[in-house]
Amino acid sequence: MRKHVIKAVVCSAALALTTGIVQAKIYKWVDENGVTQYTQYPPPRGDSTEVNVPNAPSASPELQRKELQERLEAFNKRRDERLRQEQETAEQRAEREKLAADCQRLRDELATMRNNPRLMEDTEDGPVRMTEERRQERISLAEQQLNDFCSDV
Repeated sequence: MRKHVIKAVVCSAALALTTGIVQAKIYKWVDENGVTQYTQYPPPRGDSTEVNVPNAPSASPELQRKELQERLEAFNKRRDERLRQEQETAEQRAEREKLAADCQRLRDELATMRNNPRLMEDTEDGPVRMTEERRQERISLAEQQLNDFCSDV
């Protein structure tokens, strides 16, 4: 019984000492000669920066493997998301370019209809001169389409 108590006290003391060492602060400062110093204690003048020291890696290979797998999965997820966004951006760019081309074509047709009262129109019977009423309908339709689809292009 006494041996168990002694073992428990020794283990507790060792754990307390180890924890203190692991959590020790590290200070970075430059001495009067311009040399960068790293110490456990702050410099005498107090002009220092506390260094954030990462925790030591776990001793368990299985835990290291698990952590590495989690990091790899997180990396793959970020990569896939970035690729998806790049693909969406390319698709959106292509869609905007197509819309811009369609809007320019519609503007050109509208200009032609406004500036040329003698337009020809294809019908079942062949090409026929467009009536003024039909030309005005087509002009109104083109203007409406430009307002609906091309106002911000």
